[in-house]
Amino acid sequence: MAILAGGLTAAHAAEASDAASVDEVIVTGSVLRSRAEINSRLESVAVVDTLSRDDIGALPDVTVADSLRRIVGVTTVYNDDIGQFASIRGLHPDFIPVTMDGLTLATTGDLGEGTRKSNLQVLPGEALSQVQAYKTMSPDMDAGALGGLINLVPVSAYDPGVAQLLATVSASYSSYMDVPDVNSWGNSKSSPWGGEANVMASRLFGSQDQFGVTVSGFWSRRPRTQTNWAVVNRTYYNNAMGTTNPEAGDWNGLTSPTNFTSHNYTNLFSKWGGTARFEYKPTDRLYASLFGFAYYSDEQETRNSNRVYGFDQPQDITETTGSLRAKSADTQWRYNTFERDQRGLQGKVVAAIGDRGELKAAGGWSYARFLSYRPFVSFIATPNRRVTYDLTDFQSPVLDDPGFYLDPANYKMTGTYQDWRHTIAETWEGRADYGFNNKRDDRGFGFAVGVNYRDMDLGRDITSINYKNGRGMAGYALEPLSAPGFFDQVLWIDADTFWKDPVLPSLEDGAASANASRRNDYQYREKVSAAYANLSYATDQLNLQGGLRLDHTSFDATMASVQDGVLQAAPAHKSNKDTHVLPYVTAVYSFTPSLRLKAAFSQTLGRPNPETIATVEEVDTTDFTITRGNPDIQPRRSANFDLGGEYYFNNNQGMVTLTAFYKEIKDDILEISSIETIDGQDWQITEPVNGDTTKYKGVEFSATNSSFGNIHPLLGNVGASINAMWVNSDIAYRYKGQRRVRHNVQFQAPNFGGNAAVWYAFGKGSEVRLAYNRTGRYIEELGAGPWQDIVDPPYDTVDLTVKWAVTPNWLVSLDGRNILDKDRLKTTGPDGGKYDRALLETGSSWFVRLTYRQ
Repeated sequence: MAILAGGLTAAHAAEASDAASVDEVIVTGSVLRSRAEINSRLESVAVVDTLSRDDIGALPDVTVADSLRRIVGVTTVYNDDIGQFASIRGLHPDFIPVTMDGLTLATTGDLGEGTRKSNLQVLPGEALSQVQAYKTMSPDMDAGALGGLINLVPVSAYDPGVAQLLATVSASYSSYMDVPDVNSWGNSKSSPWGGEANVMASRLFGSQDQFGVTVSGFWSRRPRTQTNWAVVNRTYYNNAMGTTNPEAGDWNGLTSPTNFTSHNYTNLFSKWGGTARFEYKPTDRLYASLFGFAYYSDEQETRNSNRVYGFDQPQDITETTGSLRAKSADTQWRYNTFERDQRGLQGKVVAAIGDRGELKAAGGWSYARFLSYRPFVSFIATPNRRVTYDLTDFQSPVLDDPGFYLDPANYKMTGTYQDWRHTIAETWEGRADYGFNNKRDDRGFGFAVGVNYRDMDLGRDITSINYKNGRGMAGYALEPLSAPGFFDQVLWIDADTFWKDPVLPSLEDGAASANASRRNDYQYREKVSAAYANLSYATDQLNLQGGLRLDHTSFDATMASVQDGVLQAAPAHKSNKDTHVLPYVTAVYSFTPSLRLKAAFSQTLGRPNPETIATVEEVDTTDFTITRGNPDIQPRRSANFDLGGEYYFNNNQGMVTLTAFYKEIKDDILEISSIETIDGQDWQITEPVNGDTTKYKGVEFSATNSSFGNIHPLLGNVGASINAMWVNSDIAYRYKGQRRVRHNVQFQAPNFGGNAAVWYAFGKGSEVRLAYNRTGRYIEELGAGPWQDIVDPPYDTVDLTVKWAVTPNWLVSLDGRNILDKDRLKTTGPDGGKYDRALLETGSSWFVRLTYRQ
């Protein structure tokens, strides 16, 4: 059987081409997308759900991670209001490898900390033909895909119906721009307007179209502001008004906040880059490609914060009101630059061997870089004045003597520094796969064998300049001003005056700077060697596959050494290796061409993050957090079971799926947070531990119909989709000698999460689409006790897309994101987070696009 780009069979390509030509008028937009996703599920033996690129536009999603939330069982993990990471079936993004055309993307994590989660904020969707979310694994896939795997498929010049030229320009509008831009560094962020431009050109050439070239480029710039209202943690009381916790028998049900904080952000996010793909297909039996990509982003964020904290002497405390004495207050200014690069080069060859064999060879290099500059200045005061509050709907507290907080003479400098964080990850990977008689349309026995090698090198370097405490704030303050948040008026630091003061170098603390510059540097290198064999048997009704993967992993880590709290001159080293033999079984049985059953079993791993092994102790004096590593942590081991049914109807324009899944994860790695009081201040301490066993189960449901013309001809232009996921889990772990059992997993939506969309296609590319997304409640940080969990409650958004095909080549669209202005909330406390912790106000975003397609 002939092989085309991306592993498509000739029959499949012909079928797609016929559909595109027959339905040229209506198969665009949401209709095209839903049909492509149905066809992808129909073609696959695995449980895999996809997003296919709209041929002339996209949903109002700012990032690839934003788009992934529309797939059943996939949750987007946000940084404020921008999607960065993806969770599959509620499992942590660290368990979800991301590959580009089958090869691993290097990652530095979120802020260069060295986690395994891939930041999808930088990657554009414009040059992707499909995003695949695999829920069941096969032995040719990365054994570290404990929660699933996301594969990004770049556009090919041989894709059916690909445009020769596709160009889009757009303007964006952010509705929430309430934070003053008076104290921001970097480019201006006072305008709500941003812009975007994308272009992609694809062409076949040669006497028999044996050559293909696809190039793309993009640029975007989006300003926005945000306000974060936070009370952070809670203090719990007994009848004597002494402190306790909700697990203790003496808690009287009363609680008070540990602080009142207003963070006001101005932010400008820009990204740009491009791709180039050269392809060669002289015959249907040989295909080769060379693909390169380079993505860059620059984020400028200024944060002005005001806090009142260090409370004691509670009076008149109820569940929502009370009075406290504030021992501390501060004003802070921070500027962050987050530069993220993602680059790579990949080569691939696919050759038919004989009548039924196929050989694939691929190799590539991937590079990720994170660079940040973070100057931070803080001035602290000791008011010793009372605060009266009402926590209902984040009302502003009443400060005794508010003028005290606006007087610079009452503040002294503390915890001030500049630091530069530079993290680079490089991955080299090669693989070779041979399959015989094992394609979708082949019958009888077949097999596949392959080898894979990956070498990942990650290094983090932090340079810090720390300053001595105690200098007064006189001369460094702006006039008191009004800003969103808890306080009627606030005192902000004049950053320009402060950082340009010629006296500042004399305040440098050499010893503290040297300590901070070395304490969290590390180098981590990991090598993974793997081989697999898979045997298959297929009839018209049954497809049965079983195989083994041999996975060998070794690592070497070099990091700082700390003994009894003292940083040592010589670094520490840690090395380890392990080998696993992992079985895989998949079965698909077709009762009819439209109804089939899928079952799968696999064993996968969850390798520890580099930072988990190599981080000594990271202290954040801004948010009073301490993060510790654990060089002796063990990898997770998971047994995975899936059973599901698929029903296709309406000439394969409609699909219904129902899948049940179960995982048993041994040695689960949990990030446990606890509150410790250090020098009278509550600090949040986070450290990784191996859990005993996590038992994890759930159900996914999805239904899609591209056209309801099968019900009535008048509904032929109406389509709809809906999906939902329910998850339940039990985890057990030991912390400080005590065994705890919990019923939640981090980033899990335990009760319900899902999507719904309905659209009306006017024809020729014009349509109206309304999309709803519900992200279920999940735990952002797991506490040592359930009352210390940080929880994201259920979050609902509604998005709108309106497209008008002005001519066959020109399209105008209006996209609205979060059109109901839903704010994000975080909670904490007992009963699954019954108390409000923080409110993030971000507003909605609107995009007007003009697209040309040829």
